[in-house]
Amino acid sequence: MKKRDGILRRTSAVLIAICMIASMPMGAFAQSEPTQIYRASVSLAKADGSGTATVNADWLNVRSGPGTDNKVVGGLTQGDSVKVLENDGSWAKIDNGSGLQGYCSCTFLDIANMPASAGKAATVNADVLNVRSGGGTNYGVQFTLAQGTEVTVLNDSGDWVQIQTSEGKTGYCSKEFLDIKDTAAGTPAETPSQNDNTGSNKTGTVNADVLNVRSGGGTNYGVQFTLAQGTEVTVLNDSGDWVQIKTSSGKTGYCSKEFLDIKDAAAGTPAETPPQNSNTGSNKTGTVNADVLNVRSGGGANYDVQFTLAQGTEVTVLNDSGDWVQIKTSAGKTGYCSKEFLTISGGSSSGSGSSSNPGSSQKTGTVNADVLNVRSGGGANYDVQFTLAQGTEVTVLDDSGDWVQIQTSAGKTGYCSKEFLTISGGSSSSGSSSSGSSDSGNSGGTTTTTAKVTADVLNVRSGEGTNYSIDFTISNGMVITVLQQLPSGWAKIQTNSGDTGYCSMEFLSIINNNQEPTSPDSGSNTTQKLGIVTGSDVRLREGPGTNYDILTTLGLNTQLVILDTSTQGWVKVQTSNNQTGYMCSDYVKEISDSDSAASDISLSNNSASVEAGKTLYIKASVTPSDSVVFWTSSNEDIASVVNGYIYAKAPGNVTITAKSGTHSVSCNVTVKEADAVRSAYASPNVVMAGGTATLVAITDNSRTGVQFTIDGRTYTASLKQTDTTNGIVTKVWTAQVEGLSAGTHPFTAESTTGGEYTNGYQSDVFVSAQSNTSVTTQDDHRMSEPMLEQMEKWEGYASAVYADQLTYDKIPTVGYGIVLYPGDTFYNNLSAEEAHSQMVNSLNKASYTSVLNQFVHANNLYISQSQADALLSFSYNCGSGYFSNMGLQCDFRTIMLNAVDVESGDANYSATATDTVKMYASVGGNQCGVLSNGTSVTVTGIQADDPKSVYYKVQTSNGEGGWVNAGYVHIDDSYGLKKDLNYTNAKAMGNEFLLWCTAGGNAYEGLMYRRLGEVNVYNYNEYDFVRYNNHDYVYPSSLQGKIA
Repeated sequence: MKKRDGILRRTSAVLIAICMIASMPMGAFAQSEPTQIYRASVSLAKADGSGTATVNADWLNVRSGPGTDNKVVGGLTQGDSVKVLENDGSWAKIDNGSGLQGYCSCTFLDIANMPASAGKAATVNADVLNVRSGGGTNYGVQFTLAQGTEVTVLNDSGDWVQIQTSEGKTGYCSKEFLDIKDTAAGTPAETPSQNDNTGSNKTGTVNADVLNVRSGGGTNYGVQFTLAQGTEVTVLNDSGDWVQIKTSSGKTGYCSKEFLDIKDAAAGTPAETPPQNSNTGSNKTGTVNADVLNVRSGGGANYDVQFTLAQGTEVTVLNDSGDWVQIKTSAGKTGYCSKEFLTISGGSSSGSGSSSNPGSSQKTGTVNADVLNVRSGGGANYDVQFTLAQGTEVTVLDDSGDWVQIQTSAGKTGYCSKEFLTISGGSSSSGSSSSGSSDSGNSGGTTTTTAKVTADVLNVRSGEGTNYSIDFTISNGMVITVLQQLPSGWAKIQTNSGDTGYCSMEFLSIINNNQEPTSPDSGSNTTQKLGIVTGSDVRLREGPGTNYDILTTLGLNTQLVILDTSTQGWVKVQTSNNQTGYMCSDYVKEISDSDSAASDISLSNNSASVEAGKTLYIKASVTPSDSVVFWTSSNEDIASVVNGYIYAKAPGNVTITAKSGTHSVSCNVTVKEADAVRSAYASPNVVMAGGTATLVAITDNSRTGVQFTIDGRTYTASLKQTDTTNGIVTKVWTAQVEGLSAGTHPFTAESTTGGEYTNGYQSDVFVSAQSNTSVTTQDDHRMSEPMLEQMEKWEGYASAVYADQLTYDKIPTVGYGIVLYPGDTFYNNLSAEEAHSQMVNSLNKASYTSVLNQFVHANNLYISQSQADALLSFSYNCGSGYFSNMGLQCDFRTIMLNAVDVESGDANYSATATDTVKMYASVGGNQCGVLSNGTSVTVTGIQADDPKSVYYKVQTSNGEGGWVNAGYVHIDDSYGLKKDLNYTNAKAMGNEFLLWCTAGGNAYEGLMYRRLGEVNVYNYNEYDFVRYNNHDYVYPSSLQGKIA
């Protein structure tokens, strides 16, 4: 695993994406508009002068950067007045005058001096409208909009209008091709009065093949989404030719009445929410007592795992009437878990036989309406979560009021009007029946069977309970023998090697009659159904609806495994990084073996090895290049595969096959034992001599201890934290070391599961003798902690691997900008801590640091910590080749090599001009000529009162002369002058550094801001990373006019 060591040239390069993250309601497009993480800085334009704004929300989060993925650093209350420092129309950088500075959403700010039409809606009146990166036809086209598309106007102070689409995209277009409305964009239409015939008690069925649902009542409004024939909707208003409707997923919009069959439905009278004392668990709390607790979509181990909770997490108990408990987390997530792994406190006991739960747990209900809305609470004012068809049977959880709490056979819960449910059955759940009388019949028995492990790593203990010690661990997918299923929910098991112990049945999937498990393995490819993404940047969500959290976004033509299509309008899929979630079905197309078959196929690797728990990436090359490839594994218990990503589960040998049409090719993969330590590093990355270093190791959840060995001494680590990322649990261990001398100190991190410490990970501690970051030396350097922190903000954090859609070959990337190549093995689903460790090791061990240090020594340079920081950040972003290959053009490198320690006064040095520059009659005076690149000159005078702004008085062989910027003149090396980078001409360095903001032929403002931050660190030791030009560098011509 390594970072791309490529070349970013001024005019063409690997494309680096700059993404502006908007925080605004997305409406009907919510499922297809991502907040993509790209490896570059978020682009924000500086405001035209200082403005003020007033907070219009009850509470407004202030964040460390522009976007909801950034950390909250403070808050503002309604009415607070702030100073606006920067504003891009979506996010504003503000200062409250009391020390709080950060970014907040413009949606919740009333900003003074905004253009008259800012925030107004507009409609495209051209057939196709080009939206450009700036106000003029000389700017590049970013995207196009079709006639009738509605947008929000951010600024229309000139002939060019700054707009924002419903997807959050911003850009500029000519005002003549927009019809700007007099009302603000997104202003809700007047709500019909309660006694109007609005249609709120009616339903409708789509009778067209495809029905366009628009943002308003007329064809002049933009299409928000489409509905298929037969889709049922709720009619909100049908007073005209256009009907306002609402889908089962909560989307609203307008459609023509002629394409809807409307029917009356009995009125559902809103009623009070069921009394608090009738809920089966609402007054109770629970604390997780397992190491990791799976929370599922329904009450049973056959339901999908939605998320996991760590030991000690507190939850609210919604219902605990059975062996499975419905819970709610502090973040609002709900689901089901085994009661065995929850310590419940508070409230009255449910299932005790008391009458406090009004006769619901043993009752069933049958839907008697054509379509029944099931809501999130007991009343018509609550959101519709899903709908049920007539005749559907449900379990009644609570029927004490006019609204009934129900549960479907799929485990979904919600509330519906009692009027539309025929309830049968009678007595309350007493919970007093004999245990073991109603389950599998073998509770506590000794009948042996087989099962497959469903946890990533499963602890096997010496007894039935988490209070017993861990004997050993087994991996996901391993098949074991169940010797005894116990009433406690635990099982006595035996592995193929004969080891026995106890584990929770929660993490086992029983295999019936030697067939496949009753709950399918999410990585299985035996009956794999594939699909591709048909839209750009489509959102993958935790559940089937726009109210569920966004997991990630997927690009056009991304290949997926289709897991379930039973939910109308949504498809459950599995991605290449093994994530499962839901996507809008409009953007997923199923593909078959006959689709786009290849005429030729080959693999990047014919054989490879990978440690259990890691992912191996191999790439299939096909002709034609858009051919569809199907991937299979010969043994899912050892490794599964999705789209070339091979997930290693257990030691063994497996054959991975890629097939397209009639052509196939295979890779033989050996899965080795899991690493005892996944990663390790030292913090800080540069330790001052005599200071304290913290050694950090990351392990999987099975490890019970870590030790570090450094300079012949062993240190026992303490468990700092346990992280859960996309279901992967890791542990972070630390130990402190003091009194290290200057130099590099290698260390080894080892771990144990209770026996010997094994399988060490090698890293090191770098100790510097220099505490002043601006003093130049010829010592080796590494990136400092402040620069690491800033670079992580620039790079962006991605826990799971994703294909960078804006690179020419969709390069897989993970963590903080770590690029993957075919044949690489890596850990997927990284915590932020592990991603930091990976980036630090990539910087320190790969070519970035070593190449820069070699460049410094080879050219006999004196360099400071701040200068090394700036150049290492540039190298990580653009490639280290500019410091290893002197044949590559790099003007700022030449400026660095021109820097020498000189004093003001007369001089007599032979020198050469390294660029074409202006000559001045005096320093700061009028121009008197031009010095051509390559001209030999004599330096006759020096002005070096400010080392950052050295000027030479030069004379050519024909007698012409004047004062020139010393950054563009190289004094001959034969004089032996000290090459001190503190004498780099700051203006020349800054002007050249800022030019490195172009990729794919386009200049990016956000990338220029990264260069600005880096060069300020280089020139002035400034680590505040301001986003304004406080040293008067010359902006690149391609960005002038776009930046204030």
